[in-house]
Amino acid sequence: MRFGVPRSGPIDRVSFGAANAAVGNPPDHPALEVTRAGLALRTLGEGAVTVAIAGPDVRVTVDGRTYSGGRVLTLRGGQTLRTDPGPRASWAYVAPLGTVQATQWLGSVSTHAPSALGGQLLQQGDVVDVVGAQVDRDREGEIPGLPDDDAGTVRLVLGPQADHVAAPSPGQGGVTADWTSSAWTVTPRGDRMGLALSGRELALTGDGVLSIPSQPVLRGSIQVDGTGQPTVLLADHQTTGGYPKIATVISTDVDRLAQRPPGDDVHFEVISPAAAVHLVRVESRRRRAYLSVLGQPERSLAHTLARRNLIGGVVGDGDRQA
Repeated sequence: MRFGVPRSGPIDRVSFGAANAAVGNPPDHPALEVTRAGLALRTLGEGAVTVAIAGPDVRVTVDGRTYSGGRVLTLRGGQTLRTDPGPRASWAYVAPLGTVQATQWLGSVSTHAPSALGGQLLQQGDVVDVVGAQVDRDREGEIPGLPDDDAGTVRLVLGPQADHVAAPSPGQGGVTADWTSSAWTVTPRGDRMGLALSGRELALTGDGVLSIPSQPVLRGSIQVDGTGQPTVLLADHQTTGGYPKIATVISTDVDRLAQRPPGDDVHFEVISPAAAVHLVRVESRRRRAYLSVLGQPERSLAHTLARRNLIGGVVGDGDRQA
């Protein structure tokens, strides 16, 4: 970003990390990001590969058999995997056990979607090469979601131009009252650069507030343009912006917000910077623990049975006990 280049990377960093952890890849290993349009992949050749598919509401189909929720499974040559984020989400991730070959740009394979620089924007007919593809059947099974990660309220802190938003009525507190008293709706206009919201018009105050000098922006920054509607910046956001930055969604909530599909209502809560720092520290520890557990190759039925104490309480037919 210091060179004026967006950082990019996965929209939902928890689901991306879950896919890699569940299949046994390193945390930042290349994976495929799936939009609401869905993805279909046919395995070529006679080999096999274990893959993980993760997302909060992901749907997975292999040769007509459908699974709900994240899953690790093994694909054989000729099989077709179809996946989409599901009706209650917008993004999903597919991580094969092996290395996805992609173009590196500035030391990263992340794809900057608006410019198509970086890894690759997949089109129908493209071939995805996986080097060192492996099979690990001990990892097959469901990928549990992060517990209690579906809280409805999105938390934010006020931004440097929060005072550019007029109070909705005399005696009310400007942007704070707007965010806490209004529901916002996710619109279809969003993309990897930002999530566009609609709701009551945010009236901007002062002369020339839409021509303030460009300043650095971050993932989660909320900008208001001339229409009075807010946009929450996401992974492909620009590095600087001249629209008023009225608030910032805290880092642990911005990916969850980005998963909201068009038509969803969003409720915000304004918190203090100190509270935001505390929440981020607590949530970061919880997410690291979650990914650590997913990375352990002991989720298969065989490993589960081996680890459980099944002695006692087992009764045979009639009077015979086992």
